[in-house]
Amino acid sequence: MDLTERTLVELLRLQKAGEASSEEIVRAHLERIEAVNPKHNALVHVFADKAIAASRIADDMRSKDKWLGPLHGLPVTIKESISTRGTDVTLGVKSHLGAPAEDDAVVVKLLARAGAIVLGKGNISQLLLFQEADNPIWGRTNNPWHEDRVPGGSSGGDAAAVAAGLTPFAIGTDIGGSIRVPAAFTGIFGLKPTVDRWSMSGCVGSMPGQEIVRAQCGPMARSTADLALVMRAIDSYLHTPYDARVPPISTADPKRMDLTNLRVGVYEDDGFFTPHTSVQRAVRKAATLLKARGVEVVPFAPPAPVEIVYAYFAALASDGGRTVDKFLRGDPVVKQLKKLRTLAKVPGVVRETLAAFFASSGELRLERLLRVGREKRVSEVWEIVAQRNRLREEVLLNWSAAGIDAVICPIHPTPPMRHGQTEEFSLGGAYAMRYNFLDFPAGVVPVTRVRKDELPRTDLTDRLDRVAAHAEADAAGLPLGVQVVTRPFQETLLMAVMGAIEAAVRPTEDFPVTPVRAAGETSSAAR
Repeated sequence: MDLTERTLVELLRLQKAGEASSEEIVRAHLERIEAVNPKHNALVHVFADKAIAASRIADDMRSKDKWLGPLHGLPVTIKESISTRGTDVTLGVKSHLGAPAEDDAVVVKLLARAGAIVLGKGNISQLLLFQEADNPIWGRTNNPWHEDRVPGGSSGGDAAAVAAGLTPFAIGTDIGGSIRVPAAFTGIFGLKPTVDRWSMSGCVGSMPGQEIVRAQCGPMARSTADLALVMRAIDSYLHTPYDARVPPISTADPKRMDLTNLRVGVYEDDGFFTPHTSVQRAVRKAATLLKARGVEVVPFAPPAPVEIVYAYFAALASDGGRTVDKFLRGDPVVKQLKKLRTLAKVPGVVRETLAAFFASSGELRLERLLRVGREKRVSEVWEIVAQRNRLREEVLLNWSAAGIDAVICPIHPTPPMRHGQTEEFSLGGAYAMRYNFLDFPAGVVPVTRVRKDELPRTDLTDRLDRVAAHAEADAAGLPLGVQVVTRPFQETLLMAVMGAIEAAVRPTEDFPVTPVRAAGETSSAAR
């Protein structure tokens, strides 16, 4: 029995049945980390001695029929940017080494209270600002499905750790797809809750004070049931005493939700960035299988896709990159971040000249990105806030008019990208960023894999399409996930829909099974 192939729910059941101890579970994952992590570079800190000591305490308690909590003795990894006492939080910036966190983040405290054991911390993108896990301190993380591909970012290290069997679940953060894109790229499940569903106290970001679009921490795992277990184990009301911004609400069991009268909207293309044919097929497959389970599935056109994505970038660029520059303090910068910094600091006259050049070259998306990505006056920032509020209200009214309870759509326009490609692909995050801007909870379910006959796009109108085509080439076998979205604070419904899709797709032949095993490794999951 390979314990590293078991889901979180299965590991808990094995403990309760006396078939596996916490120490056995922890040691199995530590052995897997020692064997596989050097290849993937998913974890940048490993707390082996502390984890084994904690597992022995858990086993001693269990022998006395005393349970620490709903995650008793179960291992977890934590994103590097989330504070754990005694460990540096650097965001991939060298000058931040040597300043260990004085306390655990609230989410880490609650995991400990629930009985979870922290195995280590996952790699990130520098400053959490692009779709890879790469920085000057620890280097890049490779996707377990193919070492030439990225695991997404910024929570890419932890997603790779879950996908490779180094941990059964992990905690990441998401401000523009940083949980969901890595989940899709590595073939696992991820959930971005509504902002303030969990406390963000102790979760460090690179743009403190930027409140128009806020990050939110959430779980990644290998099943919807695992996500639900974690969401309920450290539920919102447990965060409230630590952080008054978190409402004292509870999460019901998604398995008990009746989906009979559910109406789900579906779209394969938002009209801003056409996804690869494989991505669109994944959405159709999820929608078809969900419909076969009795759910009403209807076509849906998402309102204001172009306005929302540019408003997102306008908000994050409001300071002209000053906060990021201050954070870096002249430190080394990875190439994926250099272009974003350069665009943010381009002077007004030069910016207009470049924008005109992009427009004349047919690069209309980059032209508009350049125009909105500038420093702004306070009055302009307030206009963006008003725009966000208006768009949120319009989208909610649109959902009500369409009578839909949830949406299924792409999470990214391409399969997993190649290392270094994301420096010119920020707009590729539009499908994920939309729901950060609107603050709707969203999750990702792995559905299928790229087929050999699904060739790269041929309409190479601008550089974004050309980068996408390069990512789509030789992608056969790579995992594909779909995004599921509900209204704010409807995480139970979100997980119920995710679970229904999972139940339908998991038995299919091309479902992306994790943990991923290297050539020559045996896998009970594959037998």
